[in-house]
Amino acid sequence: MKIEEVLIDGLFHFTPCIFLLSGILLWRRRQPGDRSRLFLALPFLLAGIMFSIGIFRSGSSSPAVLSVSLLCRGWTSLTLLYLYPIEVISPGWLTFKKGILLFVPCILLNLVLLCLPFQFRELTSFCDIIENITEFNVWFRLVVLLCIIPYSLMLLYIPYNYNRSSANYEWIALYTIGIQGIGFFYVAYLLTSAAAMAIGHMAYSSLFCLFVTYQELFLRINVPVTPREVPVELSVPLITPSDESIISGKNKENPLWIQLNELIDNEQLWRNPDTNITKLAVRLNTNRNKLSRIIQEKGYDGYKEFINRRRINEFLKIADSDKYVNVLDTFFKVGFRSKATALRNFKEYTGMLPSEYLQLKLKQKTKMP
Repeated sequence: MKIEEVLIDGLFHFTPCIFLLSGILLWRRRQPGDRSRLFLALPFLLAGIMFSIGIFRSGSSSPAVLSVSLLCRGWTSLTLLYLYPIEVISPGWLTFKKGILLFVPCILLNLVLLCLPFQFRELTSFCDIIENITEFNVWFRLVVLLCIIPYSLMLLYIPYNYNRSSANYEWIALYTIGIQGIGFFYVAYLLTSAAAMAIGHMAYSSLFCLFVTYQELFLRINVPVTPREVPVELSVPLITPSDESIISGKNKENPLWIQLNELIDNEQLWRNPDTNITKLAVRLNTNRNKLSRIIQEKGYDGYKEFINRRRINEFLKIADSDKYVNVLDTFFKVGFRSKATALRNFKEYTGMLPSEYLQLKLKQKTKMP
């Protein structure tokens, strides 16, 4: 048995296990009022089932190039994969009617294929496609393949609201690029039916599934569509001990520093996870290098430390109130979208974890007469 055949056989058994296990975990750990994990579990479970069916077909000969059935399954799977980022970008935006419209092309394609009065003949190689490209049953399949591409662009038209979105653009972009990788291997396999493309598709899809599941379950801050409101007052500029010794020195009255703090305080820009130093520099009619230098002169390592300290400071203000504090909800409220980033910055700033800080505050309150 060739090495390629061994790898394909192993991946045909390994890949469905990864997708099914990930889908089950996401399904069981979904939260009331939040559909993102449901929309992520659905395509993973479907992919696991499809790969499982493939196990029983692994003994057959190589599949035909540009298979109609694989085209239909690929389009449906791609559409399902985009449900998750749509829900994350704008929770609740995807209604039943919009979902139906999203799947209309897939439905129409299947209806057209059912109504066509002839059977699509098998193509044996990519050269076979080129030689017969003028035939309807060849160029029609190529047109269908090209129609899948616009789906990768539709995320640009989904309204984004950082107050409700539970991820920033970086995570959405990373997920979208990951889908493009799956699409690349899938299209390459459809056009060539090469064993290397089959191996690449299954291996890449498995890694993508594991990465996204890990990010979703352990790193991304996942909150309901309408998170519990926590009373928040306008935050004052964060002054740390290191800042107090610096603020009396050079650049104390620097106009750019004053404008930066006024802009951030007035618009509470720390709540927006997509706020960055470039956008702030444009708002302040300066360049990012000058703004970065001003921030560093105030005792911060850079913009990220500056803005994350604001977020931690706001978290502490909420935690010091007499209201109930949910850690993840509050991290989300102050602008964090990654658990790891929020916990790391909190511990660097306070020297303890949020749970330890809240317990300490509770002990102090119980000791008070």
